[in-house]
Amino acid sequence: MRSALTLALCLMLQLLPASQPPAERVSTLDLPPKAELAINRGLAYVARVQNKDGSWGNKYQVTHTAMALLAFMVQGHVPGEGTYGRSMDRGIDYLVSRSRAHNGYFADPSSATMYQHCYATMALAEAWGQAKRPELRPVVKQAVDILLRSQYKDGRWGYEPKPKGHGDTSVTVCAVQALVSAKEAGIFVPDEVLEKAIKFTHKVQDPIEGHFGYTRRNDDESTYRTGAGNLILMLSGDRNSPQLQRGLHALRDTPDKEFSKTRHYFMTHFYCVQACYQAGDKDIQHWYPKIAQHLVGKQKQDGSWGGSDGGKIHPSFNTSVAILILGVPYRFLPIYQR
Repeated sequence: MRSALTLALCLMLQLLPASQPPAERVSTLDLPPKAELAINRGLAYVARVQNKDGSWGNKYQVTHTAMALLAFMVQGHVPGEGTYGRSMDRGIDYLVSRSRAHNGYFADPSSATMYQHCYATMALAEAWGQAKRPELRPVVKQAVDILLRSQYKDGRWGYEPKPKGHGDTSVTVCAVQALVSAKEAGIFVPDEVLEKAIKFTHKVQDPIEGHFGYTRRNDDESTYRTGAGNLILMLSGDRNSPQLQRGLHALRDTPDKEFSKTRHYFMTHFYCVQACYQAGDKDIQHWYPKIAQHLVGKQKQDGSWGGSDGGKIHPSFNTSVAILILGVPYRFLPIYQR
């Protein structure tokens, strides 16, 4: 098993085929002291509100738990060790129990959507790389097999663990993140799976403006979709295409008001900050300082970022996602390696 130090230094270096030129490097990205303080306060809050069964949240517990684990890991915390090691182990145990209860598919009593499965797959793939828990490998492998079987012929993923019904960009970006994390951790993912995801993403792009749609071109050109579309292309290895260049141009034109308030605020910036980091110095230096300033200002006195959707989204979820956005400079997770 690779050490946490190895992960911190080189996790994302294997994402690109050897034939491609290396991406532009991010030379420096400073973590502002106020952002670091906000992360520390946020992690302390997340640890305080963990449920007795090891999960987080009062609904969508699989997703809440996965994001909480990733939030701990973004600062370099390791399962079974240090201040948050026990909390992380309990969260991992909860996710494993959800997999075993549903034949490898991550679901809880509140929801069985593919979103939950993808986030849990990503979190356990990262945990397997950092924890001394070899029993996680077959769990991640089974989760990946479900993802591979669930991809539509046109490259997208939908809300069910089978290629049937509604499929869109928002589920596809989650699936690609999960597969890339698992691939880097040592699970085989066929190249054609990511190539198909690229083709789907190209099809939902406005060829002039560069925005990405939801299920087809021009049907929902939000900042959320544009961040997600760019991230799909980058993580899948499509770094030199005209579609990506148009998408990045659209992202660079994002109005400043989107940094204070926008639809799906936390997940929008979760995807956009990753896409900008993958794009290189110019893009991340443009995006990160703005969103960091706004996020720090939105943190509550108890260390959380408030919940949403009428109580369905517990504050622990938005807090975990805010930490993942602010924690880009740590570069401990594959999504923050290039």
